Amino acid sequence: MAHVHYKDLIKSAPYGYAWHKIVLDDHGRPCDYVFLDVNKEFERLTGLKGSEICNRPVTEVIPDIANDEFDWIGKYGDIALNKGELMFEQYFGHLQRWYRVQAYSPKKHFFSTIFVDITNFKRAEDEQDLLVDNIGTQIWYLKDCEHYGRVNQAHADFLGIPKHQIQDKSLYQFLNKTEADICYANNCQIFDKKAPVTTEEWATNGKGERRLLRVTKNPKRDRYGNVEFLACTAEDITGRRRAKQALRQSEEKFRQIFQNSPLGIFHFSADGIITDCNENFVKIIGSERDVLVGLNMSDLPDTKVKSAVSKALAGDISTYDGEYESVTSGKITPLRGIFAPIKSEHQAIKGGIGIIEDITDRKKAEKELKVSEQQLRSLVEGIDETIFVVDCNDIIVEFSQPQSRTLYRPKEDFLGKHLDDIEFPEPARAKIWNALKYTRRTGEYSNVEYYVDLPDKRLWHDMNITAARDYEGNRILIGVVRDVTRRKDAELTIREREASYRQLFEDSPVSLIEMDYSMVKEQMDRMKLELDTDLGSWLQNNPEKALNLMGEVVVCDVNKTAVTEHKADSKEQLLDALDRVFHEGSMHNYITVLKLIARGGTEAAFEHKHRAFDGSELIFDIHWSVMSGHESSYSRVIISAMNITDRKKAEALIQKNLREKNVLLSEIHHRVKNNMAVISSLLTLQSDFQAGQDPLTMLRDTCNRIRSMALVHELVYEDQNFAEIRFDELLKRLADNIKQIYGSHDKDISVNITCDDLMLEMNQSVPCTLLANELITNACLHAFDGNDSGVIDVICHKDGECCKLVVRDDGKGVADTAALETPESFGYTIIHGLVQQIGGIIDIASGDTGLSVEIRFKPHKPFYTGMKEKKEAATPGCC
Repeated sequence: MAHVHYKDLIKSAPYGYAWHKIVLDDHGRPCDYVFLDVNKEFERLTGLKGSEICNRPVTEVIPDIANDEFDWIGKYGDIALNKGELMFEQYFGHLQRWYRVQAYSPKKHFFSTIFVDITNFKRAEDEQDLLVDNIGTQIWYLKDCEHYGRVNQAHADFLGIPKHQIQDKSLYQFLNKTEADICYANNCQIFDKKAPVTTEEWATNGKGERRLLRVTKNPKRDRYGNVEFLACTAEDITGRRRAKQALRQSEEKFRQIFQNSPLGIFHFSADGIITDCNENFVKIIGSERDVLVGLNMSDLPDTKVKSAVSKALAGDISTYDGEYESVTSGKITPLRGIFAPIKSEHQAIKGGIGIIEDITDRKKAEKELKVSEQQLRSLVEGIDETIFVVDCNDIIVEFSQPQSRTLYRPKEDFLGKHLDDIEFPEPARAKIWNALKYTRRTGEYSNVEYYVDLPDKRLWHDMNITAARDYEGNRILIGVVRDVTRRKDAELTIREREASYRQLFEDSPVSLIEMDYSMVKEQMDRMKLELDTDLGSWLQNNPEKALNLMGEVVVCDVNKTAVTEHKADSKEQLLDALDRVFHEGSMHNYITVLKLIARGGTEAAFEHKHRAFDGSELIFDIHWSVMSGHESSYSRVIISAMNITDRKKAEALIQKNLREKNVLLSEIHHRVKNNMAVISSLLTLQSDFQAGQDPLTMLRDTCNRIRSMALVHELVYEDQNFAEIRFDELLKRLADNIKQIYGSHDKDISVNITCDDLMLEMNQSVPCTLLANELITNACLHAFDGNDSGVIDVICHKDGECCKLVVRDDGKGVADTAALETPESFGYTIIHGLVQQIGGIIDIASGDTGLSVEIRFKPHKPFYTGMKEKKEAATPGCC
């Protein structure tokens, strides 16, 4: 009778039930199993009719089951052969449903399966997974100041750590100590003040990159005002345009709330008396089978149980949900039960069947799920983004936007609408449609940036579109829309400023060079920690290390003036080979810059030598300065270089001329003194030789000699050359001067000057002039007595390394030239004295053609012709 009741109980059970027998092959291994019996709920759940499948092997009923990777036959065979038990959750693709399956074997080679439909629960669980994992904003919560709670995939990706390795872990396991200390201190303040905080913080991601995040931490309080946890969100604002925020897939599923929940099954009579039960029922109630069988449920104090039993006995299916206290053991257990009537063939109520489930774990999971939902809702509400979901039919089924701002239309204009019916803004409509179609077709991420023109302003939006799958495997679209108006306005302002600065940079009349010293700064910071000495002094003593550091400098840009002044063909040529222009004597300036960086300085000025691409040397007045905002990294340094090459050359020439003028001024003073001494000596000598002569004649001769000396200085100042004098010009003027003084109206005397283009030093010019003056004067006064005319030839030319001065006339000559070699006359006394002064030799000859006086002397410096030096071949022994 109990067996019949149990069978009736199973037949009427509100869960799917099937009874099977395993089939073995020749080796005793499971190869198939046969359906022996199924209940109506099994037929409803699976669509398989008992009349069609009973006594048939499963491989015939479901041909694909043999190839299923789950290995149904193997698992069920193991249970049937070992009288085991197994519970699992599985998705049945051909039914498109999720089931919790419990299999057990009360008898060897036989086993039963119980199916419970959990599709709705799995869908609710997956909805939360899908939403959180497709949000690009980092989301996490902190259980206290230090320990993580749940995190989304975006935050896990930023840390570079799998999600399951983060939950319940300390901040110090994932952040460097400095960042973790700062984060911990900030969290403690938020827990204490119980107020939300939004900050911008630099953080290091899992790749070692420094990223700027806008972090919002919102404390969530319980009904007593105590902070339960911190809901945190972070948005990477380092470079939104460059970074494409891809929504991550494959987040680990929420932990299963309901796992391995055993079912308690019992049968009761029409009087409400328990007539039979299984071991799971005994285990759940916490009693003994003998005590439970025979118990009249009408006598139970729990009115909800009695009401559910009464409804079942009245022919209705009823449920129970509550905490049940056993009257036999006193155990209190949260239960969920189903009570159904058992009817005879004539529909008479024979009793009922009850199925109970210990939902202790489920109750706990539901409580945790509520907390999780509260956390998720708090996080989503804190995101300053609009999120929408488009199903496989292009219907917007979810639409959430922050309270702080809305799109160009209210929520009602989007939710539940087909994409064709939505008036996307012009001119972005085509871009939005193309992005949605692209992601729908390919499943790949897409992004579109568009603007909406309102009457008073223009709004910019950034839309990210990601594909996902719903529970039936259909592709859906998830869109995240962010208001980026302020960012676009800032970008426009930055572009305008950059264009202005770029024009100033390029058109500057001064060479400008932009350099990056960040690598130099990083290496120097490390060297400071490693060296127990002053870094600047150490670099001074180790120039090769300084040179290596300067090799880390990156040249970012140069302006047009720099290209022109360095005589480069293009900006690219100068950028690629800028190290070639630095002068080999620049090490001192390198050390100066490195010392400046070592002590944290940001400006320096110095002169620097460069070498242009044509090999010429350039001198620049350098102003080295760090751009504002880059003082810590030295990543942007501007070098303004003013070309002072011409100025430096002019300064050098001025200094040279100044030194030369000072020397010449001193020399002039010296020569004036010497000339005065010469005049004094001439007057003294003349007074000794010509005492008693006519004073006017003596005065005329003296004036002539002084005037010849003055001619030298006259030519010096005319040529602006204080060191040398043109001797040919000097002779011409001297001859003209003598003709004016001693010329006679009754005599026609010609003076012919033949002279090479010679330059003589001042020290020799004066005595040579006096020599020529005396010789020409003597010829004019004495050579042509008794003649009406005469010719005087004055010849001066180079003779090897010597100079030969010849003065000859065609007059009467002299009878005794020997007397002139040891003269007693004043004129030839002066001549011999001057020849001796210039270190020369004199040769006097006389004949029918007149008198000829030849003087040979060696100049103090090599000959100059036309102010250009000509080194002639030497003629030894010419003097």
